[in-house]
Amino acid sequence: MSTLRIIDGESRRTVPLSTSTLVGRGWACHARLRHAAAPLYWLELRWLAGAWGWRALAAEARTRGGGPFLSGGWRAFAPAGARPPRLTLAADLWVELADPGPPVAFLTDIATGELVEPDAVESALELHADAVLPVAADGARAAALADGAVCVVGGRAVRVHVPSRDCDTLGTRVDLSQDDLYVELDAEAQVARFSQGNAEVTARGACVRLLAVYIAAREADVPGGGWLTPDEARAGWVALGGPADSSPERVAWERAKLRGQLSRAGAIGVEALYEVRRDGDSVRTRVRVL
Repeated sequence: MSTLRIIDGESRRTVPLSTSTLVGRGWACHARLRHAAAPLYWLELRWLAGAWGWRALAAEARTRGGGPFLSGGWRAFAPAGARPPRLTLAADLWVELADPGPPVAFLTDIATGELVEPDAVESALELHADAVLPVAADGARAAALADGAVCVVGGRAVRVHVPSRDCDTLGTRVDLSQDDLYVELDAEAQVARFSQGNAEVTARGACVRLLAVYIAAREADVPGGGWLTPDEARAGWVALGGPADSSPERVAWERAKLRGQLSRAGAIGVEALYEVRRDGDSVRTRVRVL
């Protein structure tokens, strides 16, 4: 995850970077400052053609920082020597590019501005590297939430930050929609490795044990085609050591957690991992890969 380190008087903190991030004292700034020397809107940082750029929105004469000049008043947020790229406004006020990687999707708490971890909203939201989806969408990309959308999860208001569509995020490592995918799964250790050629991504946790249930049903062709209802999947999961008090809804959460883990690890095509169909009044799901 691309991150910005902020030195703001005696305060030290790190914030994730969205495709475009405002830095300043204003309430609309994601990277918000408290220092008296900071303007309401000091900087804009933006992902530009595969690298980070910056421009001063105020206090240009007091802003110290380097980097090659780009078009439209932008400059590359480039390192000076061995230290990370830095922009300075006062002796005790500066920002550094702690992680220069491309932006990825993340969530923030509207009340505090703090980063929200995926596990805190897993019952409602599925966090991918490049998208945030409602769990109820079961991986359907058409239901992805827009950048800046606000959701209430468990009484907590969170804001969605997603990279722009033309943004190269983590880079393609494994494509789950292709047929040359190999899955090595250890249900006891709850570890699954998805490999394609020399590339590999790994998932861990209860979602892996549930995946084993779907794979077993597909291999045995029972029920026909490996299509499981939520109750059937839950029963198989409990038999493998899953929580006995889990609900059928928990099955959908765990599928979402697996897709999210793999996407954040760099995989693409994660929506193809599971297939969903309606069978009368019930919904059945099966794993696509074997």
